[in-house]
Amino acid sequence: MEENQANYIAVKVAKEKIFTNSFLKIMIADLTIKITFSMLNVLIPIYMLDQGYSTAIAGLVTTIYLLSAAVFRPISGILVDKKGRFLIITIGSVVYSLAAGLYLFSIPFWVLILIQVLQGFGFAFNGTALRTLATDNIPESRMSEGLGYLGLTQTLSSSISPLIILAVRNAFGYHVAFIVVLSFTALILLSRFWLKPSKEQAQADRLGLQNELKISKKSDQKPFFLWKLIDKEACKPSLIMMVMMFTNSTLMTFLVAYSSEKGIENAGIFFTASAIMTAVARLLVGKVHEKFGSVGVIAPGIFFFIISLIIVFSELSIPTLALAGALSGLSIGVILPQVNSLAVLNSNKENRGLANSTLFLEMDIGFALGAVIWGSIANVTGLRYIYIIAAAVSFTMLVLYFILRRSDFFGEKKAA
Repeated sequence: MEENQANYIAVKVAKEKIFTNSFLKIMIADLTIKITFSMLNVLIPIYMLDQGYSTAIAGLVTTIYLLSAAVFRPISGILVDKKGRFLIITIGSVVYSLAAGLYLFSIPFWVLILIQVLQGFGFAFNGTALRTLATDNIPESRMSEGLGYLGLTQTLSSSISPLIILAVRNAFGYHVAFIVVLSFTALILLSRFWLKPSKEQAQADRLGLQNELKISKKSDQKPFFLWKLIDKEACKPSLIMMVMMFTNSTLMTFLVAYSSEKGIENAGIFFTASAIMTAVARLLVGKVHEKFGSVGVIAPGIFFFIISLIIVFSELSIPTLALAGALSGLSIGVILPQVNSLAVLNSNKENRGLANSTLFLEMDIGFALGAVIWGSIANVTGLRYIYIIAAAVSFTMLVLYFILRRSDFFGEKKAA
């Protein structure tokens, strides 16, 4: 009896482990595409400007990329659930890598637009499938913690990739820089083959999916077309991140211009502090959730973000920029993995791909709307006042969060 109990405990502990061989492979695979994305995100705008295009055209290219990714996210979520994770990862990787290879040639503007559409497609397919595969491998009891660790790939890539690619560009020019980018896309493709499931695992996954579909007929209860593109249960907690990205766009889009207005030419300290604290937050989120629950993560996260906006509004200097960056990084760093966890755990297992795509679709919508709306408000009030208005919006969200969670609107009880 004692031996059986010991075996049961050993099995349970093994199941609760996050850093399995599979999860480490997923992190490496995610890191490869995040590095490539970060390199191109820095390289393409300055390449456009050096080719003689205006800043408006350079911005349009970035917008097309984001719109393409947003359009393809719901489709990728559906296909991940219907056709499997590995197939969609492979399709996304191949399309993304082939599109990156086109930068090596002399490209007219319309080809550059086509590349952005293709890479948005590839990034959406890759991101949705890879994140869904990660949620399959993370123990449900440690979902927010595991997703926090996965988010470290974004922090690491955004910290080192721009430095590397700009150093290459400065030393050898754009052609060599694009060759370096292409070499990283080769790593993307190679790392994906590590993720291919064995025949036994693939068969077990199919049987598990069939059993889930027998238990849940939820897909047959979606009469409205919209519910085929998003997961209804994941949609509710994802609203938190949509509002967060809406208000965060004031910092990501306009902070550099506002800092310049105030005589601070280099606002980089804000983004450096934000990246550092995001990494720290992703290491801590699981422990905080384990001790205080979902509310102990989300409520303080929103509060820290409100304070960061108030600091930017009140007084701008190098020290206050660093403090505001640290608080906003801490906020996003804890809230995103927690909301992602709620979105996944509230959806049915056969809809995890759709749940992940729903979350990031709402984030894309929030950021895109924010860039337009805050820009319009700034034309009337000036840049400074958008930050206090954004703080008021965030405070309203915090109040609504406490009101709505009483009825378990965000599914915190279900995910517990």
